[in-house]
Amino acid sequence: MATVIGAGNVQPLGFFLWEPLGLAVSEDIITRVIVSGSTFQTAVDDVSNCRSVATPTELVSALKDKIQALVVSGDLKPGQVNGLTKPLDNAQRSLAEGKLVPACSQLQDFIDGVDKLIKKGELTPADGQPLIDAATDIRTDLGC
Repeated sequence: MATVIGAGNVQPLGFFLWEPLGLAVSEDIITRVIVSGSTFQTAVDDVSNCRSVATPTELVSALKDKIQALVVSGDLKPGQVNGLTKPLDNAQRSLAEGKLVPACSQLQDFIDGVDKLIKKGELTPADGQPLIDAATDIRTDLGC
């Protein structure tokens, strides 16, 4: 089990400003949160439904899986896949090397590629927009 300690400075709905004193994590599951604040002290035990957030690399992998699902369903042609997965492969490589600026650019290249397929009528907006949204969310998480 690991323990993480840090300041929060957040104000949950209905509570005064509080600061977490400790967070116990076991196998990526938050098991105990201890906080203290004004005169109201709070402890939350057995928070078993909290999970860690996927890494940007994992999110890019999930995006590649969505592309493959579109191929399997016939909504995307196999020949179009390389143009979409190559920027994602490059982004994963950049992320693995800690190079965020190139990763941001490569994710934008992916977004541009999806947008191009939509505009050419080769991918429906209903299939393409979730890909764009997912890539945009990753870029936001990276601070692009």
